[in-house]
Amino acid sequence: MYDVIIAGAGIAGMSAAWYLQQAGKRILLLDAHKCGQGTSWAAAGMLAPVNELEFQEVEVLQAGVASLELWHQWAREFDFLTLNTTGTLDIALGVEDIPYLQRVFAFQQQLGLQVQWLEGEALQTLEPALSRNIPAAVHSRTDIQLEHREFLPHFADHLRQAGVDLREHCPLHSWTLAEDGTVQVQAGEHSFTASQLLLATGSAPLPGTAAPVRIYPIRGQMISVAPPAGGPLVHHNVRIRSKTYGYAYLAPKPTRIILGSTTEEMGQDTRLTAGGMMDILRKCYHAVPGIYDLNVLETWSGLRPATLSRHPVLDALPGTPQVFVLNGLYRHGILLGPLMGRAAAQLMTTGHRLPAVAGFTLAN
Repeated sequence: MYDVIIAGAGIAGMSAAWYLQQAGKRILLLDAHKCGQGTSWAAAGMLAPVNELEFQEVEVLQAGVASLELWHQWAREFDFLTLNTTGTLDIALGVEDIPYLQRVFAFQQQLGLQVQWLEGEALQTLEPALSRNIPAAVHSRTDIQLEHREFLPHFADHLRQAGVDLREHCPLHSWTLAEDGTVQVQAGEHSFTASQLLLATGSAPLPGTAAPVRIYPIRGQMISVAPPAGGPLVHHNVRIRSKTYGYAYLAPKPTRIILGSTTEEMGQDTRLTAGGMMDILRKCYHAVPGIYDLNVLETWSGLRPATLSRHPVLDALPGTPQVFVLNGLYRHGILLGPLMGRAAAQLMTTGHRLPAVAGFTLAN
């Protein structure tokens, strides 16, 4: 008998397990594969609410800023977490992209965000690896990143040591409500019982279980290359805005540079395509020509779980107060993980919502 069963051990499910365990709950954390090695593993590890801001996503921005504070708190609390705080550049790939970037910059200033407009030598001095054809950029000092593939396994070990029962390769098959109000869960070859259930399964379908919210898997194909032998090629996250080529990014890590990413609604199809690889490399090469001679380390794809509104969801199922859903983090999964986990723990233990997630309900 558990207090809470969490189905889905991505960053959001792991975070919820941490905060619920801190509240004194006995937790069972299930994952169909290895903990933290699904959608969270496929991400780029960018903690960039300002850089990722779109005009219709003010609520997501506010949640991202709140979650970024929790990442800083975690860095003080967990000795296995190191944050890269060099900042992020949002670049116009060509002169035709300047007007849109200017509108984004004005919107960011209107919201009181810490951003700086850069051109010419000031831009080249900050990030010499950028092509000299890059006409302008917005620099956000507060947007940061981490090497999430180092953090996630350590976090899983930390959860185990704290007393969380973590079962890998144990997919959720179904759940039912018993007459005594408990939740009966069928997962892998086992049956479990808990007072509450949190569904944080991302884009994975739930066999035999009615989906609480429709999730649209958005495929992202990605590439990593080795940094040059002499040291880092780029020091900042670089997000590319281009009317001609579309969006892309470069995210430098200690031992690799992540290049991404496509945005494709292809159902559960995770195959890599020649067009996707070419699309990413073309945009990143135009921004940072120095990637041309770097060795390719890995290619992969992941499925971002998105709702129709592209906003996350955290709510109890109507008529079933014992069962909660946490999903739809889309392209903000790593960033929002701590906040959504903390918010889930508070909602499940007290019935109250954190203000930063007030709008992320099933009704919206």
